Amino acid sequence: MKPSRSLSNEAKRVRLDLLMSWWPFTSGSLRSSIEALLEEASSEAWSPEHEAELLRYAEASWSARRGARRFAEANPALLWEALVPRCLPTTQVLLKRLAEHEGHERFFELLRAPQADFALHEAERAELDLLLPQVHALLWRDHRDEIAAFVDEAEAERQQAKQSLHGKTAPGVLSAYEHAMMYGERLG
Repeated sequence: MKPSRSLSNEAKRVRLDLLMSWWPFTSGSLRSSIEALLEEASSEAWSPEHEAELLRYAEASWSARRGARRFAEANPALLWEALVPRCLPTTQVLLKRLAEHEGHERFFELLRAPQADFALHEAERAELDLLLPQVHALLWRDHRDEIAAFVDEAEAERQQAKQSLHGKTAPGVLSAYEHAMMYGERLG
């Protein structure tokens, strides 16, 4: 057995956050496995086997995570209804004012609007970055059947990325594919 290594508090926090953000997109034995690894992730010892499990769970949940995000982008009214009430009151006011100024409530377009840089400061953007994965999980929970087509599309994209981005790396270094599975829903 390979020796375990001690993780910094930051590394543990990142792993716990990742596992918690993937958990809603799983079911059955995969969900149980993630729950077990969540328990182990808080311990001092973190083995290469744990790291391999983490990558496996990232890969297994990526298509659902990506599909939920695409569903949110394709259904701006549902995203708006789910996101805005979960924001802090000041962020709600700023988003509503920005939407009124731009004449629509399409969240991702609002973020790209010229006035968004003036309306939404670093604190509001950080809040939105933290809320979006939670809102995607809520949309997944409530609209899973509608999201299925987006998941199928994302799975095809994942398979293609696996073939093109999964190269050899030094031990302990993530490939571009593994990095995309772990840290983001975007491959490009």
